[in-house]
Amino acid sequence: MRGVQGSGAADRDAVTLPALAIVGGSGAALLATLAARAVMARALAPAELGFVLLGVAVVSGVGGVASLGLASAAGRRVAELRAAGRIGHAQASGRSALAIALAGGAAATAVLWAVAAALTLLPRSGSLPGVLGVLAPVALGLAPGLAMVGVARGFGDFLGRPLIRDAAGGVLRLAAIAFAVSTGGGTRWIALGFTAGSLAGELGFVAYGARRGWLRRADVNGWDRELWRGLRPFSLMEVLNQLTQWVDMLVLGALGAPAAVGFYGVARSLSRALEIVHLSAAHSFLPSATAALHAGGRERFIRIYVRTRTLMFALLWPFLAVSIATPAVVILPLFGASYLPAAPVLRVLASALLVQVVFGYKDLALVALGSAASTARIGAFSFVAGVLVMLALVPRLGGSGAAAGVLVLAAVKGIAQAHVLSRTAGIRPWGEDVPPVVLAAAALTVAAWLLSLLAGSGASATATAVGGAAASGSLLVFFSLVRSGR
Repeated sequence: MRGVQGSGAADRDAVTLPALAIVGGSGAALLATLAARAVMARALAPAELGFVLLGVAVVSGVGGVASLGLASAAGRRVAELRAAGRIGHAQASGRSALAIALAGGAAATAVLWAVAAALTLLPRSGSLPGVLGVLAPVALGLAPGLAMVGVARGFGDFLGRPLIRDAAGGVLRLAAIAFAVSTGGGTRWIALGFTAGSLAGELGFVAYGARRGWLRRADVNGWDRELWRGLRPFSLMEVLNQLTQWVDMLVLGALGAPAAVGFYGVARSLSRALEIVHLSAAHSFLPSATAALHAGGRERFIRIYVRTRTLMFALLWPFLAVSIATPAVVILPLFGASYLPAAPVLRVLASALLVQVVFGYKDLALVALGSAASTARIGAFSFVAGVLVMLALVPRLGGSGAAAGVLVLAAVKGIAQAHVLSRTAGIRPWGEDVPPVVLAAAALTVAAWLLSLLAGSGASATATAVGGAAASGSLLVFFSLVRSGR
């Protein structure tokens, strides 16, 4: 196999440039999210932060489910209508998606308020009921925001989401939380700041879509019944997606101590920020890979597959290497010494994300190859495996047990998908799946880590050595990508 060689400029422009644009546009969102978590951590005790982050996990998951999978369903439906030249019908579909999501968000908010009221009857609920009641309206903004993400995809817009919804929304959340902290507010006041910033970001993105004309009433004023009738599979996939994203926090919140949730939430915020980078090419990879299969066959498909995965490794490897080797060096300056117990959790979560990077984009590759059913079955099986590990380990290990479940979930999913992809497309594990330049970058970093350990270096010196070696390895990968793209 050519590794990353042989890829043309068309393949590069199809995936690499859009991915880098999304990463750049999401930079402010990543920094704002981390800064907001750091501000909350500095102001709250670990147990108090645990209640806030658990509430955020609950409302985010419920709000995502309330979107009924419209981020995917509306994107596909609107794109189909536009491709057929039915712009008015595409706009009507966008309005239908927004109306459905608003109804779902309102229902989700009402359910969350009812759950918050019921939790007051539990003696060990602490401040969670009050925090959850304040955070409940987040679902009212999240559902239509996700629906507008789908509409934006359908209309071919990939800048509004990272700039308006993610970056501006993240900055508004940070500003509101910082104001709440500066005025001496407690958990509810800080939760209110999170709610205000989230609603502003989500509804601001909806306003952006309306301004772009995606909801305009022109010659078509009807209801898109096809969108409504086709929602069921997308809704089921969204339920599984939200459970996969938040099950670790929910299991830990149910079986662990509030302080453990706080430590875990700090580590998880760092890994989630890196996950956004890992998923940055997802917008363009699937259509590009699908088109490559039809236009250029297996060879061009593999070029795009290898290039995308190699690019993601190069972007993430320095951060993952430092988080695995010296997690305390990452935690301490951001969150303070009180949250150093989050360091071992971060090490396991970073290892889980590394597994995702190593096995990255196999699910989308399988969808492009027409194996969506196999992908769904693997996703469900790996979810069950991860949850079983969490249920077994969280009572004894707390956050580390939850992180171990995430690691098992990623490993089972990646190995199973690699097997199916190898059988379906004949992609070889070495050379095609893992190019030699990636192995060289990993070996360089591991050597630097081992030498630091043998020399008895301190944490800061080890982090410098590992980070420098990993960054050098990533540069080698980037140069390989540039050279092969000429």
